[in-house]
Amino acid sequence: MSTLARILIFGSVSGLLWSVAPGVLDDLFSRRADVPATIVASVVSGIITAAVLGAVVTRFGLGPAVGFGLLSLPFGAFVFGFSLALITRFLPALTCGTRAVIEPWKLGADYVFLSVFTVLAVGLFPLAVVTTLLLRSFILRGRPPAGG
Repeated sequence: MSTLARILIFGSVSGLLWSVAPGVLDDLFSRRADVPATIVASVVSGIITAAVLGAVVTRFGLGPAVGFGLLSLPFGAFVFGFSLALITRFLPALTCGTRAVIEPWKLGADYVFLSVFTVLAVGLFPLAVVTTLLLRSFILRGRPPAGG
């Protein structure tokens, strides 16, 4: 399987799993109308974050990968908020028109603040690091050994 395919699969699955964080912590799963938009925005965020990380985490050792994992939380949170705002604005059928339209840059920044500068960061940062290390492992497992 190619590296791109691995990144797309990992990003989709991790994005789907990460949808639980805003779905539960920001109460986006309380209304049925918000669930599809939350899941789609999470998958988009997972794929974009995995693509950006996949380009760098395999080039460095474990230490830098942990650092990239720490940076992945604000990055992924921003992409999630930005995507959610765009979905709300341009695909209102996914939210049944129940969400207020918010500027994408503002909602992205709000999710960065929520994930990094609140008590939620205590649980979210370790999850982001573990996710990044899993991505690194998933990509490296698919590569042929060096020199062979």
